[in-house]
Amino acid sequence: MTLRQHYRHALVFSALTIGLLGCEQAPVEVKATGDISRPAMIVTLQPQGISQTQFTGVVRSAERAELAFKQSGKLASMTVQEGDKVSRGQTLATLDDAELKTALNSANVEFKQAQTDFDRGNKIFSTSQAISRSDLDQLKVKRDLAANKVAKAQQDLANASLNAPFDGTVAQKLVNNFATVQPNQPVYVVHNPANLEVMINVPGKLFLEPNAGQRAVAEIEGLAGQRFGLTYRYYAADADPVSQTYQVVLGFDDPSAANLLPGMSAKVYPVMDSAAQNQHLLVPVDAVVPSNTGSQFVWLVNADSSVAKRSIRVGNILGNQIQVTEGLSPGDKIVVAGVHALAEGMKVHPMQSGESN
Repeated sequence: MTLRQHYRHALVFSALTIGLLGCEQAPVEVKATGDISRPAMIVTLQPQGISQTQFTGVVRSAERAELAFKQSGKLASMTVQEGDKVSRGQTLATLDDAELKTALNSANVEFKQAQTDFDRGNKIFSTSQAISRSDLDQLKVKRDLAANKVAKAQQDLANASLNAPFDGTVAQKLVNNFATVQPNQPVYVVHNPANLEVMINVPGKLFLEPNAGQRAVAEIEGLAGQRFGLTYRYYAADADPVSQTYQVVLGFDDPSAANLLPGMSAKVYPVMDSAAQNQHLLVPVDAVVPSNTGSQFVWLVNADSSVAKRSIRVGNILGNQIQVTEGLSPGDKIVVAGVHALAEGMKVHPMQSGESN
């Protein structure tokens, strides 16, 4: 499944809304009872900037690397510990390179002799042709092979040093000094705490393609009362084969705003764009009443506290709320509970503590 308009509708899933609402029992006809005012749960509608949909995620560094040697060997030095800051190119660990240096010296001697032999043969061939072209070509091949051997020995010696790929911090030290390591065995984990992001897993049924610049906010465990702005970066096009979820990654607008650290748990709430905020209001699903004609309505509270049916069009379900795309405006007051006990013109008042509808 592709992800079209992912955060435009705040990572919500499409539902057969009319079908779901139509399955409810048809309202019972109730008559207004004069000037008696009935207690009711009344809400004033406001545009919803932040979705009620929540995703859990983990803070991580966008720049993160597991550092390993390309060859086996015994560690000779480890110069940094967990939590240490490192600079790009800084040597973090080295292997015992005694044998590597010996191999390089031997390769240099072999190359020097091969170069001497080729130079002598080339001079003889040029002046007297006392050797054949084939003999000269063999000397050249021997010289070139010796040069390749030197290059490999130099590279092996260089690979005995493990260097930081970027400015950052040591997150993990995975082996102890003087241990023997194998090729590609992780030794350190380094990350850049100045470039943090949150990775969330979105279930397939909620997964719609995000647009560049889509926004969200995060609440971080341990940092109560603070919300952090996020911006969409990228997503994984293939679902996890086990969980059937898609990975979505969002970057922090200002990772230095608080003591954010990789590994922290996060709750992520998508932010609806301005167009969606203006077009869509959220009301409790229980406030929407199916009519006998197959449409839906809510009970609108008038200025004189009387109620009247207001036909509406509905959109997506978000948890226990539903989008209203037509029929209501910000500032409208509606009844959200006990709707089947209402009638046209009935007077209502906000429910007080101890009252029931």
